[in-house]
Amino acid sequence: MEKEVLIGIIAASSALGGVVVSQAFSLVQSFFERKHQRRVMLRGKYEELSRALNEAMEWVSVSSSAKSNSELHARSIPTPARWVYSLSLLYSPELKVEAAHLVSASVAFQHALIDNYTEAEPGSAGGQAARKALQQLQSAQRSIVVARTELDALIQKYAGSYAAA
Repeated sequence: MEKEVLIGIIAASSALGGVVVSQAFSLVQSFFERKHQRRVMLRGKYEELSRALNEAMEWVSVSSSAKSNSELHARSIPTPARWVYSLSLLYSPELKVEAAHLVSASVAFQHALIDNYTEAEPGSAGGQAARKALQQLQSAQRSIVVARTELDALIQKYAGSYAAA
C-alpha cells in the first residue's frame, strides 16, 4: 500500500510539475510577444512621425501658394507640425523639444503670410509676404529648416532603437 501511495504522489507531482513548467513557458512567451508588439507599434508611430514631418514641409509650400483669404485661412493651423509634436509627446519624448520648435516656426511662418497678405493685391501669400516683410518670412523659413534638420538628425540617431521590432 505504501508503494502505491508513493507512486501516486510521484505521478501527481510530475503532472503538477509539468503544468507549472508549461505555464512558466507560456508566461515567458506572452511577455516576449507583448514586448515585440509594443516595438512594432512604436516603429509604426516613428514612421508616422516621419511622414508627418514630410507633410509639414509640404504644408509650407501649399500655404505659400494660397491666393485667397479662404485658402490661406483653411491652412492656418500647421496640422502636420502639430501631429509631429503630438506623436513625439506620446511615443518619442526624445524628439519633443525639436518638434515644439517646428510648431513654433510653422506658426511664425503662417503669421508672416497672414499678416502680409491682401486679397486685393496680385500674387500668392508667399509672394506678397516676400515683398512686404522679407526678413520676417526668411526668419520663419530658416527656423522651419533648422527644426527640420534637428528632427532629421534625431530621427536618424534613434532609428536603430525603433527599427529593432
